[in-house]
Amino acid sequence: MSDHVEQIEQLNLEASAQQQPTASGEVVHVEKRSTAARLGVRVGDQLLAVNGTPCQDVIDVQYYAAEDYIELTLKRDGAVITLAGARRMGQPIGAALSPPHL
Repeated sequence: MSDHVEQIEQLNLEASAQQQPTASGEVVHVEKRSTAARLGVRVGDQLLAVNGTPCQDVIDVQYYAAEDYIELTLKRDGAVITLAGARRMGQPIGAALSPPHL
């Protein structure tokens, strides 16, 4: 019986780990007067999602951010936060990301 309980606990831990958002990169630079700066993005933030969609790389970030309203889900100091606001079409977000840590 205890082997069965241990297997269930292990499956629960694995499922929980899979539900945790994975960062698509860490912010290493924020350009002055950019969308990212205006929204409050900081160096060290970890980008988890753009407009509700998890991103695997910078191409995903650019694709999902190509809207006039942008919502960034970030991990900052261990807490998940959301920053949102208007973005001028054609204007880059203005945040440089390091490659994701896989």
